[in-house]
Amino acid sequence: MKRVHLLLIAAVCSGSLVGCAGSSARNRDLSEKDAKPAAAPVAKSEPVAAPAPAEKPAPAPVAKVEVCSLAKVYFSYDKATLSDAAQQTLRGVADCIRSRKLPVVEVEGHCDERGTQEYNLALGERRAQSVKRYLTGLGVPSAVQTISFGKEYPAVEGHDEAAWKQNRRAELRGPGEKLSNGTPVATR
Repeated sequence: MKRVHLLLIAAVCSGSLVGCAGSSARNRDLSEKDAKPAAAPVAKSEPVAAPAPAEKPAPAPVAKVEVCSLAKVYFSYDKATLSDAAQQTLRGVADCIRSRKLPVVEVEGHCDERGTQEYNLALGERRAQSVKRYLTGLGVPSAVQTISFGKEYPAVEGHDEAAWKQNRRAELRGPGEKLSNGTPVATR
C-alpha cells in the first residue's frame, strides 16, 4: 500500500510539477518581460531628481569676509582735535585696516570754505596729523601718510553751517582708491 501511495503521489506530483514547472517558467518569463517594460516607462515618466543633499559631500566652509571701510571723521569749526565720536569711528577703522592688512593708508585733511587758502591748508594738515597720531597710537601696522587739501575739494557745495559741517573732515583712503584730487593712493 505504501508503494501505491508513493506512486500515486509521485504521478500526481510529477504531472503537477511539470505543469507547475512549465507554468512557473512561463510566469517567470512573462514576469521578467512585463517587469522590464513596466520599469522603463516609470523611469522615463518620472523627472530625474538631483541627488539628495545627504549624498553630496558637504562643501568646504566659505570664509566669511568681513566688509569694512575706511571712514570719514568730522571736526568742529577751526579745530583739529578728535571728538569722542571721531575716536570711536577711528577705532573701527583701525580694526578694518588690520583685518584688510592694508600696507598704506592716506589721510586727507579738509576744511570748509571760510578762511584763507594758506590757513585752511595748515588746518587740514593738523586734522590729518591728528588722525594719524590716533591710528598709530592704536597700533595700526600700516604706513599712515597725510595730505591736506584745505578747502579745495568740498564734500558738499553750500554756504551755510549744514554744508560747512560736512566739509570739516578727514577722509581715509587705502590702496587702489583715489584721493579727492583723483590721484591713486601710493603703495609706498
